[in-house]
Amino acid sequence: MEVVVRTRSGISRSRNGCSTCKKRRVKCDEARPKCQRCRVSGHECQFDSSPSAGQGASVTFINYTPGHLQSQLTSHPNADCQELRALEFFHERSVPEIPGQTYTDLWGKYLLPMAHHEPALRHAMVALGKLHEGYLISASTNQYALHQYGKAINLITKMDSSSPSAFDTALASCVLFAAIETLMGHPRSSVMHVLSGMKILKQGGRYRDGFIPRDQLAGLFDRTACQALEIGDFETLSQSSPPEGFPVPDTFASTREAVRSLEAFQYYTLRLFQDTMMIPDSTMSAEEEKMALLAATLTKSRDLAGKWTAACERFLASETTTDHPAHLILRIMIEATYIQLNAPQECDFDQFTSRFKRITEWAEMYLRRTITAQATAERPRLSDAVKQSSLSTSTSSVGTFIASTTPLDKEKTIHRDRKLLPRPEEVMRPTFTMSSGVIPHLYMASARCRDPVIRRQALRLLRASNRREGLWDSQLTARVAERVMLIEEHNARRILGLQEDGPLTDCSQIHLPARITATSVQFGQNREGVVTYASRDPSAPRVQTTERISW
Repeated sequence: MEVVVRTRSGISRSRNGCSTCKKRRVKCDEARPKCQRCRVSGHECQFDSSPSAGQGASVTFINYTPGHLQSQLTSHPNADCQELRALEFFHERSVPEIPGQTYTDLWGKYLLPMAHHEPALRHAMVALGKLHEGYLISASTNQYALHQYGKAINLITKMDSSSPSAFDTALASCVLFAAIETLMGHPRSSVMHVLSGMKILKQGGRYRDGFIPRDQLAGLFDRTACQALEIGDFETLSQSSPPEGFPVPDTFASTREAVRSLEAFQYYTLRLFQDTMMIPDSTMSAEEEKMALLAATLTKSRDLAGKWTAACERFLASETTTDHPAHLILRIMIEATYIQLNAPQECDFDQFTSRFKRITEWAEMYLRRTITAQATAERPRLSDAVKQSSLSTSTSSVGTFIASTTPLDKEKTIHRDRKLLPRPEEVMRPTFTMSSGVIPHLYMASARCRDPVIRRQALRLLRASNRREGLWDSQLTARVAERVMLIEEHNARRILGLQEDGPLTDCSQIHLPARITATSVQFGQNREGVVTYASRDPSAPRVQTTERISW
């Protein structure tokens, strides 16, 4: 894509430039309150007087129009070869992959063209392209990417807020910076950029109808905030507010519309539940009020979820293909949402074993279909420089899986039931997306389904998928899920009087006193965090275990 800038002036030549440019004998664009040259050079910008009649200041219109890749790259006269190479990688690999199965317009149609007019966004895309390339080949963080990221931040902090494009540029930077921090393994920093974007959207006023569609921005921001709530990182969300509403139509026109509706619903519901739980319970009246609010929230959530499910089923029934990856995502979401809203007690999860089984089967189908499509689709042609650096991403078989044998804790973690695990296979290539996917649902299946075979199948897929879906990282999630499984099964054998290698074959063998869940995750800044596991038996004193985890 390329940028076309058209300028309409009141006269052919104007003498109304700022006094600084006149003294320096350079051409002034007469932009107020500070011209472009003074803004870039850091000089003080002063205008002698207002333009006289008939000599109006020039008006600049910015049009982002499609263009050929080669013209797109050469339209960056200030970019060196390394920047152009990173931009090409971002265009060819990052833009198709980061949106995922359900969100395609934001990155390619709107964010990418803005790089040609906004240097800050160009540097951010260079940084993101280099980090994404490094992620695909499992390389360490690139210092050049960090340098480009620093340039982008520096330019954003110095941006003229009165510029017509400032609002869109600020929003775009929040999206790009959040993706950069996610790739670097800094989820808390990523959430803070998202919260900034949510604030900017809320305070937008007259800029609500900018170049970037606000609904796509809101969708990405809500999704990331919802992920933080799902994971249990509540500390960074004190500044956020729930969405204003999420009307559910009779049916959906697209998969993206259905997923966006569910994400708004999930974020609203999670915020509502969390706000209710924060009510002080030091008095009986406060506790009764909390329980009443929780019951009302659950009833409302079930009603809305029922409407959303019915609309999804009507949409899926009208589609000619039933096994498209995006459709599989919808079916997984339908099952997961039903389980979450109909299992208020921990042992209630046991009655949904068949639904957990469908989730794992559809998730495996989704992963295989997605990777097969990546392997067989004809990709745009990369330049020799980009192609040379990307060869190592295809050194392993793309369409197969592996079950990792690395334990969470080498001293405490012992795999006793290896006979229940499928034979190890090869690992998928790394995949990064900011869209919804399968990781949270596989985590629920591995941590909340106590059937030994199904939860191990979900855990195997988590290890195998090698994916990062926003804040959800499959490898980190698999480690937490494995820890939950091992602690629960150890407790169950102790209660049943079995040996450490005694077989467990049914959900009912894991009694309520043996069950735990990861209640919260506190992310640190140096690729480490603290996970809190809590017992689920309401009749016994609440037992919590805190462990440090790094990634």
